[in-house]
Amino acid sequence: MKKMVRTLNCRKRFQRKLEKAREMKMKQMKKTSFRPNCRQSFLNAAGILCLFLVSGIHFFFPLEARAALDPSEVAVLAVEGDSDSMRVAEHYLKARNIPKENLILLEKAWPENLPREDWEKTVRPNIRRWLAEHRGVKCVVCAWSVPLRISAPPMDCPRRNERMEFYAAQEKALAEILVKTLKLIMGEIAPTDQSRAESENLPDIAKLDFSGWMALFQKTINDAQTRLKSFPETERKEAAKKLEKIIQANLGFLLIRNALIQRARQEKGSVKPEVVLKVVQVTEALEKRILELNFTADSPKRDAEVLAAVRLQNGLFAAMLYARQMRERLEKNEAQSSFDSELSLIFETEAYPLYGWVPNMISSQFGQPPAVRVKVKRPSSGQVPPEILKGTDSDALPEPTEALPAPPLGQLVSMEGDDEDEFSLSTPSDEPGSTAEDAPEGNAETRAVSNEEEEVISMNMEIHENESGGSDDSVPEMRVPLPKRPVLLVARLEGPSAEMVIQRIDESVAAEKTGLNGTVYLDARTTRPMKALPGSMEKMEQSINDLAIRLKRFTDLDVKIDTATELFRREACAEPCALYCGWYSVRNFQDIFAFMPGSVAYHVASFEAESLKTGPFWCPNLIEHGVAATLGPTFEPYLTAFPEPDEFYSLVLTGKFTMIECFYFTKPFNSWAMTYVGDPLYTPFRNNPKLKMNELPDKLQRFFGIKQ
Repeated sequence: MKKMVRTLNCRKRFQRKLEKAREMKMKQMKKTSFRPNCRQSFLNAAGILCLFLVSGIHFFFPLEARAALDPSEVAVLAVEGDSDSMRVAEHYLKARNIPKENLILLEKAWPENLPREDWEKTVRPNIRRWLAEHRGVKCVVCAWSVPLRISAPPMDCPRRNERMEFYAAQEKALAEILVKTLKLIMGEIAPTDQSRAESENLPDIAKLDFSGWMALFQKTINDAQTRLKSFPETERKEAAKKLEKIIQANLGFLLIRNALIQRARQEKGSVKPEVVLKVVQVTEALEKRILELNFTADSPKRDAEVLAAVRLQNGLFAAMLYARQMRERLEKNEAQSSFDSELSLIFETEAYPLYGWVPNMISSQFGQPPAVRVKVKRPSSGQVPPEILKGTDSDALPEPTEALPAPPLGQLVSMEGDDEDEFSLSTPSDEPGSTAEDAPEGNAETRAVSNEEEEVISMNMEIHENESGGSDDSVPEMRVPLPKRPVLLVARLEGPSAEMVIQRIDESVAAEKTGLNGTVYLDARTTRPMKALPGSMEKMEQSINDLAIRLKRFTDLDVKIDTATELFRREACAEPCALYCGWYSVRNFQDIFAFMPGSVAYHVASFEAESLKTGPFWCPNLIEHGVAATLGPTFEPYLTAFPEPDEFYSLVLTGKFTMIECFYFTKPFNSWAMTYVGDPLYTPFRNNPKLKMNELPDKLQRFFGIKQ
């Protein structure tokens, strides 16, 4: 009884602290302008952010297990005085029983491409004030004539020019270091006349891509190892140690971690567990810091810290590539975004960098599953714990290790051969669909706590043991990870006409009740590639092919996949279409399918949501031809910005998630190009699920805590 009273008292004290924090935050919000200020003090912004996270995050996302998005948690954004916008908004409020007070009004019509200054000074503060007064809102629906894009800042911005100079200088300096590294190996590790001559005839490092650099670096190492074989044993070992230090200095901790794990797999007892765990801790700390810096106000100090973290995590060449990519983004002034994607970050209190994208922290790529503690018996043989060595996937649909925010990522480094001094760098393995599949979780937060009997490794994975004895038919418990940063879900109701949009809303509501039936059409351009890097064309091909394999294996759906370069032909698609995904026909919609009411479809190509009312783009034409829900980019997004078809449609088919949740759980970035068009509450397979949670892609199973 005393213990219960103490617990209740603790809860009451905690609740009082929360209420006090909320009051302080509301006072602060009234006093503080909502306009992002790039010169605002970092400490002040960090303090406001911490206060917000402590006091307000539970208003936007559930703390407990799965809780479906409720109509009361949805608000509709409309344009006051625009009859079509108000008509669409009012119809949707009624169709989904959304409270009438959940209507946000823009005081006037803005252009489709909203100037950045108007967003920061007027539109953003007004929406933010409304949301501050309506704490329970998790999703906003833009109803007709709401701006589609937000423009980039002016090209003549002094800070932009300063950053371009910084990254250009860093790119050049890092390239020079890489050249010196190669010359050091060729000229000082068992040098020969030939190796010295080759060191004076190196290619332009700054023009190489990652695979080109890896090939050159690997050849340089192999040649050095060959030269070392002719050395006496004592000199060879000393030179080999020097070579190993040079390699480690170039690779970064992420690749060193993978190399250690590969060696531990191949030669039991060859690597101390403490070493592996320490390196894992370092990689996790670096990854966490890189993510934090994505939400830190722009400053010269921030740029330098990001580059340093990328260099430590991914190596010298990755840092040079990052500097190159940032320079190119600044030169192109890539700071525009879709209105919806920028609105997703409305809760951010500090000005985040605008160039490029910001990680979507509720996606399966960056979202952190709940932390649990996994107890592992300390290995008596001094081996690395099997939970660290264990491969992430065991079924026939393996997937690559996750990419971190800074490219290029997810590369493997392995150590092979009987001689412990021999290194072998490798790009993706030859196993189907794997880039770095045998590497441990890129997002796993790992810490070690030791005592005499056991070692405790805390990982960001939810683990549920099967009480029934592990039957394959059982459905594991599922939890939705609590995001570490609040993200607003944003959808859009738009199309060629307001009448058409209203019709699609009604069709979504009806299809949700009766069930969505029809054929699944998947338009790949080739059979499943054996290798694929994250964000590559091969990865998109893998994902489309994997979706077909998954649906044929686990569902009774009629699935048609085309692996020819050309698009589907209309005569081959007579059956009504329920789900579609394909590529690649840019700004060139093809009238191929007869879509079922309530159908879901998207085409992977650039610019397909550049306009949602007219033009040759896929999004407006899909809506016009009967599709209820689609998605696409409002400008050039790069392939990595798209939700992967296997992940997106697999979530849709579980019937457990609304369409907007499926979109945000699989969309990698915010403050970027993508937009979802359709009813956000639409759940087409709610009454007739086609996939179980333990039949999802492995990454999603780990994200939801179903699979370790």
